Amino acid sequence: MKAKLTVLIPMGFVMGLFMTITAFADSYPAKAELESEIIDDTAALVKMDYSFNVDEETESLPFEAILFFNSGIEDISVTVNGEPGNFSFEEQDENLISGEIILDTELSDSSEVDVQIDYRVTNAVMNDGNNFEVNIPVIASTLLPLEAAPGFFEFNVDIPEGSTVTGGFPSAYTADGSNGVSSDLQVMSSLLSFDGSINEVPFFTFNRIVDFSVVLLLIAAIAAAWMLNRKKPTKLEGEKEWG
Repeated sequence: MKAKLTVLIPMGFVMGLFMTITAFADSYPAKAELESEIIDDTAALVKMDYSFNVDEETESLPFEAILFFNSGIEDISVTVNGEPGNFSFEEQDENLISGEIILDTELSDSSEVDVQIDYRVTNAVMNDGNNFEVNIPVIASTLLPLEAAPGFFEFNVDIPEGSTVTGGFPSAYTADGSNGVSSDLQVMSSLLSFDGSINEVPFFTFNRIVDFSVVLLLIAAIAAAWMLNRKKPTKLEGEKEWG
Protein backbone atom coordinates (compact mmCIF):
# COMPACT_ATOMS: atom_id res chain seq x y z
CA MET A 1 0.00 0.00 0.00
CA LYS A 2 2.86 2.41 0.70
CA ALA A 3 4.15 2.02 -2.85
CA LYS A 4 0.71 2.85 -4.23
CA LEU A 5 0.37 5.99 -2.15
CA THR A 6 3.79 7.16 -3.29
CA VAL A 7 2.49 7.07 -6.86
CA LEU A 8 -0.91 8.58 -6.07
CA ILE A 9 0.29 11.63 -4.18
CA PRO A 10 2.22 13.19 -7.09
CA MET A 11 -0.66 12.27 -9.42
CA GLY A 12 -3.00 14.17 -7.10
CA PHE A 13 -0.67 17.15 -7.28
CA VAL A 14 -0.69 17.05 -11.09
CA MET A 15 -4.49 16.80 -11.04
CA GLY A 16 -4.74 19.87 -8.82
CA LEU A 17 -2.41 21.80 -11.13
CA PHE A 18 -4.50 20.79 -14.14
CA MET A 19 -7.67 21.93 -12.40
CA THR A 20 -6.08 25.30 -11.65
CA ILE A 21 -5.14 25.79 -15.30
CA THR A 22 -8.59 24.89 -16.60
CA ALA A 23 -10.58 27.13 -14.26
CA PHE A 24 -12.42 29.76 -16.31
CA ALA A 25 -15.12 32.42 -16.20
CA ASP A 26 -16.93 32.88 -12.91
CA SER A 27 -18.40 29.40 -12.67
CA TYR A 28 -17.40 27.02 -9.90
CA PRO A 29 -18.57 23.88 -8.07
CA ALA A 30 -20.03 24.67 -4.66
CA LYS A 31 -20.47 21.09 -3.45
CA ALA A 32 -19.64 17.55 -4.59
CA GLU A 33 -20.79 14.21 -3.20
CA LEU A 34 -20.00 10.65 -4.26
CA GLU A 35 -21.55 7.32 -3.32
CA SER A 36 -20.44 3.94 -4.63
CA GLU A 37 -22.01 0.49 -4.31
CA ILE A 38 -20.39 -2.85 -5.07
CA ILE A 39 -22.76 -4.76 -7.37
CA ASP A 40 -20.78 -7.95 -8.10
CA ASP A 41 -17.31 -9.47 -7.64
CA THR A 42 -15.54 -6.76 -9.66
CA ALA A 43 -17.87 -3.85 -10.51
CA ALA A 44 -19.32 -0.87 -8.67
CA LEU A 45 -22.02 1.70 -9.37
CA VAL A 46 -21.16 5.33 -8.67
CA LYS A 47 -23.38 8.38 -8.22
CA MET A 48 -21.83 11.86 -8.28
CA ASP A 49 -23.89 14.87 -7.18
CA TYR A 50 -22.60 18.37 -7.95
CA SER A 51 -23.95 21.81 -7.15
CA PHE A 52 -22.53 24.55 -9.41
CA ASN A 53 -22.76 28.29 -9.39
CA VAL A 54 -22.54 29.39 -13.02
CA ASP A 55 -22.60 32.72 -14.83
CA GLU A 56 -24.71 33.47 -17.88
CA GLU A 57 -21.78 33.03 -20.26
CA THR A 58 -21.13 29.41 -19.23
CA GLU A 59 -22.24 27.03 -21.96
CA SER A 60 -20.75 23.80 -20.63
CA LEU A 61 -19.11 22.25 -17.58
CA PRO A 62 -15.82 20.37 -18.13
CA PHE A 63 -14.98 17.06 -16.44
CA GLU A 64 -12.30 14.40 -16.55
CA ALA A 65 -11.54 11.01 -15.00
CA ILE A 66 -8.17 9.30 -14.63
CA LEU A 67 -8.40 5.52 -14.83
CA PHE A 68 -6.14 3.88 -12.25
CA PHE A 69 -5.23 0.20 -11.77
CA ASN A 70 -6.92 -1.13 -14.91
CA SER A 71 -10.31 0.30 -13.93
CA GLY A 72 -12.82 1.42 -16.55
CA ILE A 73 -15.87 3.67 -16.76
CA GLU A 74 -18.99 2.84 -18.75
CA ASP A 75 -22.77 3.41 -18.85
CA ILE A 76 -22.52 7.13 -18.06
CA SER A 77 -25.79 9.02 -17.59
CA VAL A 78 -26.33 12.67 -16.66
CA THR A 79 -29.15 14.78 -15.29
CA VAL A 80 -29.10 18.58 -15.04
CA ASN A 81 -31.55 20.12 -12.59
CA GLY A 82 -33.44 16.83 -12.57
CA GLU A 83 -33.75 16.55 -16.37
CA PRO A 84 -31.73 14.31 -18.74
CA GLY A 85 -28.56 16.16 -19.66
CA ASN A 86 -26.69 16.60 -22.94
CA PHE A 87 -23.10 15.43 -22.52
CA SER A 88 -20.08 14.13 -24.35
CA PHE A 89 -17.25 12.02 -22.88
CA GLU A 90 -14.36 10.52 -24.85
CA GLU A 91 -11.34 8.39 -24.04
CA GLN A 92 -8.25 10.50 -24.63
CA ASP A 93 -6.01 7.50 -23.99
CA GLU A 94 -6.25 4.25 -22.04
CA ASN A 95 -5.96 6.09 -18.73
CA LEU A 96 -7.95 9.29 -19.29
CA ILE A 97 -11.56 10.18 -20.04
CA SER A 98 -12.58 13.79 -20.54
CA GLY A 99 -15.70 15.59 -21.67
CA GLU A 100 -18.31 18.19 -20.92
CA ILE A 101 -21.92 18.59 -19.92
CA ILE A 102 -23.80 21.05 -22.10
CA LEU A 103 -26.01 23.61 -20.37
CA ASP A 104 -29.00 23.97 -22.69
CA THR A 105 -31.08 26.25 -20.48
CA GLU A 106 -30.71 30.02 -20.33
CA LEU A 107 -28.91 31.00 -17.18
CA SER A 108 -29.05 34.21 -15.21
CA ASP A 109 -25.98 35.52 -13.46
CA SER A 110 -24.83 33.19 -10.62
CA SER A 111 -27.47 30.55 -11.38
CA GLU A 112 -27.37 27.36 -9.35
CA VAL A 113 -27.14 24.17 -11.39
CA ASP A 114 -27.44 20.67 -9.93
CA VAL A 115 -25.71 17.92 -11.88
CA GLN A 116 -25.91 14.18 -11.23
CA ILE A 117 -23.55 11.77 -12.97
CA ASP A 118 -24.13 8.03 -12.70
CA TYR A 119 -21.66 5.49 -14.05
CA ARG A 120 -20.40 1.94 -13.71
CA VAL A 121 -16.79 1.18 -12.79
CA THR A 122 -15.32 -2.05 -14.12
CA ASN A 123 -12.43 -3.71 -12.28
CA ALA A 124 -13.32 -1.61 -9.26
CA VAL A 125 -12.97 -4.51 -6.81
CA MET A 126 -10.23 -7.07 -6.34
CA ASN A 127 -10.98 -9.75 -3.76
CA ASP A 128 -9.08 -13.00 -3.22
CA GLY A 129 -11.13 -14.07 -0.21
CA ASN A 130 -8.55 -12.89 2.30
CA ASN A 131 -7.74 -9.38 1.11
CA PHE A 132 -9.58 -6.79 -0.94
CA GLU A 133 -8.92 -3.60 -2.85
CA VAL A 134 -11.51 -1.08 -4.04
CA ASN A 135 -10.56 1.59 -6.62
CA ILE A 136 -13.11 4.22 -7.65
CA PRO A 137 -12.06 6.73 -10.35
CA VAL A 138 -13.88 10.05 -9.93
CA ILE A 139 -15.47 11.95 -12.81
CA ALA A 140 -14.21 15.22 -11.43
CA SER A 141 -15.05 18.77 -12.35
CA THR A 142 -11.96 20.58 -13.63
CA LEU A 143 -13.35 23.89 -12.38
CA LEU A 144 -11.95 25.15 -9.11
CA PRO A 145 -14.21 25.70 -6.09
CA LEU A 146 -14.52 29.29 -4.94
CA GLU A 147 -12.69 28.30 -1.75
CA ALA A 148 -11.18 25.14 -0.33
CA ALA A 149 -13.40 24.55 2.69
CA PRO A 150 -14.00 21.40 4.77
CA GLY A 151 -16.96 19.42 3.50
CA PHE A 152 -16.65 20.54 -0.13
CA PHE A 153 -16.22 16.94 -1.31
CA GLU A 154 -17.98 14.19 0.64
CA PHE A 155 -17.84 10.52 -0.26
CA ASN A 156 -18.94 7.10 0.90
CA VAL A 157 -17.28 4.10 -0.73
CA ASP A 158 -18.79 0.64 -0.37
CA ILE A 159 -16.44 -2.15 0.79
CA PRO A 160 -16.98 -5.91 1.29
CA GLU A 161 -19.20 -6.61 4.31
CA GLY A 162 -17.36 -7.23 7.56
CA SER A 163 -13.97 -6.22 6.15
CA THR A 164 -11.27 -4.19 7.86
CA VAL A 165 -9.62 -1.29 6.03
CA THR A 166 -5.85 -1.14 6.50
CA GLY A 167 -4.96 1.71 4.16
CA GLY A 168 -6.36 4.11 1.64
CA PHE A 169 -6.20 7.24 -0.46
CA PRO A 170 -7.09 9.88 0.56
CA SER A 171 -5.53 9.03 3.89
CA ALA A 172 -8.12 10.91 6.01
CA TYR A 173 -11.22 8.69 6.28
CA THR A 174 -13.59 6.86 8.59
CA ALA A 175 -13.99 3.13 7.91
CA ASP A 176 -16.81 0.83 8.96
CA GLY A 177 -17.18 -2.74 7.73
CA SER A 178 -20.95 -2.29 7.49
CA ASN A 179 -21.27 1.28 6.23
CA GLY A 180 -18.18 1.62 4.03
CA VAL A 181 -15.48 4.29 3.98
CA SER A 182 -16.44 7.95 4.25
CA SER A 183 -14.82 11.35 4.57
CA ASP A 184 -15.16 14.98 3.60
CA LEU A 185 -12.36 16.88 1.87
CA GLN A 186 -11.52 20.46 1.01
CA VAL A 187 -10.79 19.64 -2.64
CA MET A 188 -11.70 17.03 -5.24
CA SER A 189 -9.80 13.76 -5.40
CA SER A 190 -9.27 12.02 -8.73
CA LEU A 191 -9.27 8.59 -7.08
CA LEU A 192 -10.74 6.86 -4.04
CA SER A 193 -8.75 3.72 -3.21
CA PHE A 194 -8.96 1.49 -0.13
CA ASP A 195 -7.65 -1.93 0.76
CA GLY A 196 -7.75 -4.29 3.71
CA SER A 197 -8.57 -7.76 4.94
CA ILE A 198 -11.73 -9.83 4.74
CA ASN A 199 -13.11 -10.86 8.11
CA GLU A 200 -15.45 -13.78 8.61
CA VAL A 201 -18.85 -12.23 9.18
CA PRO A 202 -20.23 -13.58 12.50
CA PHE A 203 -23.64 -15.23 12.41
CA PHE A 204 -24.86 -13.25 15.43
CA THR A 205 -24.61 -9.72 14.08
CA PHE A 206 -26.29 -6.82 15.88
CA ASN A 207 -29.29 -6.86 13.52
CA ARG A 208 -29.76 -10.60 13.92
CA ILE A 209 -29.54 -10.34 17.72
CA VAL A 210 -32.27 -7.69 17.66
CA ASP A 211 -34.45 -9.83 15.38
CA PHE A 212 -33.99 -12.93 17.55
CA SER A 213 -34.76 -10.91 20.70
CA VAL A 214 -38.05 -9.69 19.23
CA VAL A 215 -39.02 -13.24 18.24
CA LEU A 216 -38.13 -14.61 21.70
CA LEU A 217 -40.18 -11.87 23.40
CA LEU A 218 -43.19 -12.70 21.22
CA ILE A 219 -42.85 -16.42 22.01
CA ALA A 220 -42.55 -15.65 25.74
CA ALA A 221 -45.62 -13.41 25.64
CA ILE A 222 -47.69 -16.06 23.87
CA ALA A 223 -46.53 -18.75 26.32
CA ALA A 224 -47.35 -16.57 29.33
CA ALA A 225 -50.83 -15.80 27.99
CA TRP A 226 -51.48 -19.50 27.40
CA MET A 227 -50.36 -20.43 30.93
CA LEU A 228 -52.54 -17.74 32.53
CA ASN A 229 -55.54 -18.88 30.53
CA ARG A 230 -54.91 -22.49 31.52
CA LYS A 231 -54.82 -21.65 35.26
CA LYS A 232 -58.04 -19.58 35.17
CA PRO A 233 -60.66 -21.24 37.50
CA THR A 234 -63.75 -22.71 35.87
CA LYS A 235 -67.12 -23.86 37.30
CA LEU A 236 -66.95 -27.52 38.32
CA GLU A 237 -69.51 -29.92 37.03
CA GLY A 238 -71.95 -31.12 39.77
CA GLU A 239 -71.25 -28.06 41.95
CA LYS A 240 -74.10 -27.59 44.46
CA GLU A 241 -76.25 -24.51 44.30
CA TRP A 242 -77.06 -22.92 47.65
CA GLY A 243 -80.35 -21.20 48.07
